[in-house]
Formats: sequence, structure tokens, C-alpha cells
Amino acid sequence: MVSAAESQPTGDHYDLVILGGAFSGSSLGLLMRRQRPGTRVLILEKSEKFDRKVGESTSEVAGCFLTRVLGLSSYLAREHFQKNGLRLWFNKEGNDCPSACSEIGPFTQARFPTYQLDRSKLDTHLLGMADEEGCDVIRTASVKTFELDGAGKNTVTFKHDGMTRTVTADWIADCSGKAALIGRKRGTLRPLDGHPVHSMWVRFRNVTDLDSYKARMACEALDEMKTPVGRTRATNR
Repeated sequence: MVSAAESQPTGDHYDLVILGGAFSGSSLGLLMRRQRPGTRVLILEKSEKFDRKVGESTSEVAGCFLTRVLGLSSYLAREHFQKNGLRLWFNKEGNDCPSACSEIGPFTQARFPTYQLDRSKLDTHLLGMADEEGCDVIRTASVKTFELDGAGKNTVTFKHDGMTRTVTADWIADCSGKAALIGRKRGTLRPLDGHPVHSMWVRFRNVTDLDSYKARMACEALDEMKTPVGRTRATNR
């Protein structure tokens, strides 16, 4: 007996199948459709909605890509915070006021803007743009298996809305992030034992704004250590 899922057509072919529809996957789909409008692109995203991620503070390189390449300047200005670079504070034990610290940071806005992003919001926006540009977007799609047999012979089997479907593709791009689907399948994913890294994402409440009147009254030296750009929207370390 053949199940309904198994009886679905398996002849669908795409030029590119992208595994993962967050920032990297959506951006790749967008660029492919813009540069080669006739390209058939399928984006498979497993999550129902995106969450926030560690690393939402961009560098100048990322800011340049977002604004100059993807063209998101107006969107980022409306929906996210523009960052005023990296600001470092050096202190000694016993210091309880920024005025006792050595401060290093930009005194003018960088030529290429940087941002404090809400990745859940940005990823959602980019995936929607990829859909509008003509990518086929399937969400929530759970990738079951895939075979890498060379250009034009690759296959991906995924499940969506209880139905299993298989497509072929000239190319498969792994944009699955930490899942690293292709790396795990090919056995090329290796831990870097000599560089153990851990990270976490938190939000704090009741933090004094470094550019506020309250902060200047609590630490008058902040008023004396004036900068043309705000400190609060910098990455302060």
C-alpha cells in the first residue's frame, strides 16, 4: 500500500534549494532573484516564527551589506537602533564611577553605520522580501533527508503540513546555522577544542542611560567628558 504522502509528485526541480530561511538564507535568495530573475529558488524554513539570537550588534561590514547591498537603510532606521560604534571603558579595582575610567570610543559617527538589531524582526522581514522577490518559501518545513549527487542531481525530502515531498535541485545551500545540516551529513563538522566559546543573550532593566541628565548628575565627569555622539547606543565594554 502506498501512503498519500508517498504518492505526492516528486518531479519538482529548482535551480537552488536553501536550507534555512533566516538572515543568511533569505539574503541569498534575495540576491539570486535580483541578479538572475529567472532562477527558481526554494527556501525551506523549519520554525513557525523566528526568535532572538546572540550577536545582534553588527560590525561595519555587516552594516555595509545591509544598507549598500540589500538596500535596507530606511527599514533599519525605522525599526532598529543605529549604533554608535564600540566604546571601551578601562577601570581599576575599586572604581565605582565612569569618571574614574579611561574611555576610548568614536567621537563621530562611522562612515558605514552599524546597528543594534532585533533579529527576530529582521529575519521575518527578509524572509517576506524573499517571498515578494519570487522565491518559493515553505514554512514550517522539516528536512528529512537530502542527497548531494552533483549539479542537477541533488534531492531534498521534507515534510510540511503532514505531507512529505521530494524536490531536485542544481544546487543546495546550507543556511541552517548551528544545525549545520550538510556539515553533519558529510562528517566535516569538527569541534574547536582549543577555542571553546559560550555565549548568552540577556536584557537588563533599570539601567541608567549614559547620555541622560540623571547620569550626569550622578557622575558629573560624564558631562565634562562630552562626545559628539551618544554613548548609550554604542557597544559599551
